[in-house]
Parts: sequence; C-alpha cells; structure tokens
Amino acid sequence: MHDAISKLVSFGLIRESNESGLQCDPDFATRLLQAGNHYFIENYDDLAALFAADPVHDIDPKSGKIAN
Repeated sequence: MHDAISKLVSFGLIRESNESGLQCDPDFATRLLQAGNHYFIENYDDLAALFAADPVHDIDPKSGKIAN
C-alpha cells in the first residue's frame, strides 16, 4: 500500500494536507488492503501537453482552485 501511495505522490495526483478531508469508506479500505499487490498504477502522459494548454485545467497547485 505504501508503494502505491508513494507512486501517486510522485505523479502529483495526491499530496499531504493539514486540512481535514473526506474519509475513506471502511469497506472499500478493507477490500483495497486485502487486494495486496494485485493492482498496479501506470502513468500515461501522452496528452499532458493538451491539458497544459487548456485554461479549464489551470489549477493552482497549493489551493487546488482554478487560477485566474
């Protein structure tokens, strides 16, 4: 599980926050932990340039809000 979380952090998909967030459904968390390493995470960035050019996706990385 730690490897998967580390990979999501390295991709910039999640980050640590001091704010309270949503809690994970306990049943989902249990199933995820029971899955062990039977899942994988891959990074496909072939469309990254298109998203970078799209103003709808111009998000401030600190606040998570749309940048003006």
